[in-house]
Amino acid sequence: MSRINSAFRFAFAMSIVLCSLLAYAPPPVAAQSTQVVGDCATFIADLNYPDGSVVPRNTTITKRWRLYNCGSTNWSGYSVRKFAGTLGPGYFTIGSSAPNAYIDVYATFNTGSSTGRFVSRYRLYNHAGQAFGDQFFFDLTVR
Repeated sequence: MSRINSAFRFAFAMSIVLCSLLAYAPPPVAAQSTQVVGDCATFIADLNYPDGSVVPRNTTITKRWRLYNCGSTNWSGYSVRKFAGTLGPGYFTIGSSAPNAYIDVYATFNTGSSTGRFVSRYRLYNHAGQAFGDQFFFDLTVR
């Protein structure tokens, strides 16, 4: 019988503590918008040639990525610049994208005669020449 009393007292005490904690819980925070003011880009996916793809030498390929415009600005005439790597174009422009929209970005280039693993990294640039958003890249092996 004393075990039941002890268990009951413990459960009663815990319910008082729990009620006290609930009484002092802060009010829920309202959901915040995920849109960024200004330029913002999120990498979504490689659309072809996944990392580690093997491609033949001297072949023209078109690498495609999907990005998301998470900012508040329209992209029109924005550019992509390579900041690391040797294979692929150093610069190319992209199509237009409204805020909260997906855009497919692509680069066409020749793999050249050199063989080996090539990783090139890119960033978006706005009209003011400022880099923004997630980096995106390709990782190819040329044979």
